[in-house]
Amino acid sequence: SPIRRRCEVNEPAFVIIQDETLALLPESLAGLAPEGGVVINSQRDSRELSGVLGRTIYALPATRLSLETLGRPMPNTALLSAFLALTELLPVASLKDALVARFAGEVLARNLHLIDQVATATPGGIWKERTHATST
Repeated sequence: SPIRRRCEVNEPAFVIIQDETLALLPESLAGLAPEGGVVINSQRDSRELSGVLGRTIYALPATRLSLETLGRPMPNTALLSAFLALTELLPVASLKDALVARFAGEVLARNLHLIDQVATATPGGIWKERTHATST
């Protein structure tokens, strides 16, 4: 069901960062649970970023992937697909269903392809245990 809350999240379990430069701002990761993770739009290696930021990072070149697949620099679909694959909080199909309800034609087809491409390349469920650790 839709989430209609419009407030700050003070203690997030996970963070998704669309612009890598924002990760360097202390407030971007403030309050992040120690067991939490960060999905970040970056060309850099996940391990490298994990070392720099002192957090568990999963990096993917979401802007590049969206440019190649959608023809536009819109990293959100790729980032959400990776997040769902990593955590298995919801099935990746739920993201597809949301897009089917909103788009049609070539735009939809390209987004669905991007979702599949990212979900297939992302290690499935490796953050699943983190979802339980951060919710207790």
